[in-house]
Amino acid sequence: MRGRRMTPALGVAIAASLSATTLLAACGPSSTVRVYDEVVVVPSPVDSLFAGSAPAAESPLAWSLPGDWQEFAGDSIRLATFEVTGAGARAETTIVSLAGDAGGPRANVARWLDQLGVSPSDDQLDQIMSEAPRILTAQGQTLAVYDLTDVSPPGADSTIGALGTFGSETVFVKMNGPAALLRQQRPALEQLVGSLRSR
Repeated sequence: MRGRRMTPALGVAIAASLSATTLLAACGPSSTVRVYDEVVVVPSPVDSLFAGSAPAAESPLAWSLPGDWQEFAGDSIRLATFEVTGAGARAETTIVSLAGDAGGPRANVARWLDQLGVSPSDDQLDQIMSEAPRILTAQGQTLAVYDLTDVSPPGADSTIGALGTFGSETVFVKMNGPAALLRQQRPALEQLVGSLRSR
């Protein structure tokens, strides 16, 4: 069998093919080693305060609504939400009941302060805890009222909150809003707290 003669055109085609193959090989993917750091998110003590505490299955409490407050239905956590306005400002109050101690009073007051952007020293927190007045409900339970309006940043919203135990549950009554309005509405909040009773 006679050998096939290579024409100039065929030679050019073969050369072009070889050049393309060489180019593709040279431009092929290179080996790259990527190193990733594992990030582990650890819940803060504030986030874990309510760990193991479940919301009450149904409202265990009744209360009397302060005269100029408006009440709204609760949800899976809140037993009720209240709103009051004054001088162009608005304050919101919630009642929450959780099974267990929910972290205890000191840890919860520290959590409220953290929400306000306040980091008190241990001595300051001790003072806040010791100076909180106690309110006796109609059925004899005691709730402490923590007024944080004097320690919150100027011009920022603040908190007045009450908490105590009803049997095996911890009850929170927490009012948030402008400090001036909270101070004005504190007697109404204490009236609400004093009216709390088991159903």
